[in-house]
Amino acid sequence: MSLVNQTTLFPSKTELEGFEKNQVNIQLMNQLAKNAGAISDIDFQILLKKHQLFLETGGEVYAWKQLLSDTITRLTMAIPKKFINGSEGRFFHLLYGNLSSVNLEGLNLSFACLIGLYAPRHSFVGSQLRNACITDADLRGSDFSNCNLEGTIFSRSDLRGAIFNQANLNQSNFENCVLDQASFKNCTTNQAIFTNASLKEISY
Repeated sequence: MSLVNQTTLFPSKTELEGFEKNQVNIQLMNQLAKNAGAISDIDFQILLKKHQLFLETGGEVYAWKQLLSDTITRLTMAIPKKFINGSEGRFFHLLYGNLSSVNLEGLNLSFACLIGLYAPRHSFVGSQLRNACITDADLRGSDFSNCNLEGTIFSRSDLRGAIFNQANLNQSNFENCVLDQASFKNCTTNQAIFTNASLKEISY
């Protein structure tokens, strides 16, 4: 496709919603997540069950407020900015977590907070991640085919070689992400944000 078509599919907005890369310590967050060790399937299922109760009892998160821990470590975190609390359970919240050994296919993780996630070359195929906050993550080579990623925030994440084929990326946020060699075949990107994202050798 031509450059005009790429600009249409991967627009660049003038207003940034998060932090610039030089404001946060992405390397430290990635190291914390990697060194934490992979979360066990038992612990993951406990978090997932609470999240499912949150969803089933009407819980939703419409917007996130991103924060910096302090001016020294410069770790990011987020709190729900606009939300509805479920009458039971709790939304999935895991900072600088390692999910490299659990099955993430076909799950409903909409409204989850997964800042600093470590899950390179992992499959999320068919999962719901609508309005999730997954900033500053290491997701190199991960597969998001057929996922609902509407409104998902990926800011500053490493998504080199990631696959987004047939995914819903409407209103998603990829500002300052590295998306080199990623695949966007047959996906939708209406109102998605790609400000300052690296898009070298992508396929679409």
